[in-house]
Amino acid sequence: MKKYENNFAVTGYVAKDAEVYQFTNTSVARFPLAVARQEKINSRIQGAADWVPFLAASRRSAKKPSAYPLS
Repeated sequence: MKKYENNFAVTGYVAKDAEVYQFTNTSVARFPLAVARQEKINSRIQGAADWVPFLAASRRSAKKPSAYPLS
């Protein structure tokens, strides 16, 4: 069976301090991120921002944390 891995990068501004929850083998952080985008309205390009809730999780044995958008 092939192993698939999805990677993505998101750039934005963190809206507030993360809420961090620690468990026995895992730590989880929740935080909103403002992500900029451009949209075309009546042939004009305007800037807009979307608020995306994120969840970052890290296992104590893992080498790097993972982040997931919550939708």
